[in-house]
Amino acid sequence: MLVIVYNYPFYSSIPDLTALYKNAFPTIMFCGPEKAKSHTVEALPIHKGYLAYTCMSRAMEKYPGYSGYLSTSDDAILNYWNLVGLKRDRIWEGPKSAIRLKNYSMPSKHWYWWNTPWGVKTCQKAYNELWTLQESNTDQWFLEIDNHKEERTDPQTMVWNKLCPHGRSDVFYIPGRFANTFIRLSNVFYKHRSFLEIAVPTICRMLDVEENFEYISGVYMPGYPGDAPVRKAQYFWEVYNKTLVFVHPFKLNYKGDGAINSILLRSRIIEYSDSLSKCKRS
Repeated sequence: MLVIVYNYPFYSSIPDLTALYKNAFPTIMFCGPEKAKSHTVEALPIHKGYLAYTCMSRAMEKYPGYSGYLSTSDDAILNYWNLVGLKRDRIWEGPKSAIRLKNYSMPSKHWYWWNTPWGVKTCQKAYNELWTLQESNTDQWFLEIDNHKEERTDPQTMVWNKLCPHGRSDVFYIPGRFANTFIRLSNVFYKHRSFLEIAVPTICRMLDVEENFEYISGVYMPGYPGDAPVRKAQYFWEVYNKTLVFVHPFKLNYKGDGAINSILLRSRIIEYSDSLSKCKRS
């Protein structure tokens, strides 16, 4: 099933996103910070998207038994036809390296969120709770946390950037076999208010070893909020092509650029998606 997260209640794009994805996904759950008047939206306190991973755990609880759960955001375009052939029993993440576009690149040396109230300290608290739970529970209900028990004994020298990796998490996939454990882990990180881009990579590496992951061919546009590549339609369309799995962000609610994107979404991408649903085997 597909989970589409709205960081803000800009729900006017739901009809277009439904038109794009309805032929590929039997179930779509929209999730955002509040309910919508005209659409069905799972309302959760995701705090501007900082805690958006709780939408994934809610989908797993509400729709159990699916072979896999794919999370994306309302401001990403997912070319779902390029997911064919990926191994659905593996975790999927986006690319590790950011692209450079014109004079813009994604800063990586000093990550802003690490030392905020949503950063590494929340991850430390989540680990402390999980270690306690693990020691009091004889079931090995998640994989990786036991490997770090020795590191915990010397907290002054603990390498938290190893235990709490960070990375873009607007698009990720969790196989159904991990659903119950993802829910339990997600609840702990959510309790401690851990930021999306720490919580999701950390949880994924507790579920399975990184060597088993699939890395999908997406593009995260470089720059800070307000920079041209993440705001202007022309930059998105310079990068977008149908062979990529996704491009993020894609803004449908900005004045001017949002209207252009909406028109081109229907004429270039939704029409192509509809054409795929009419294909017949020869």
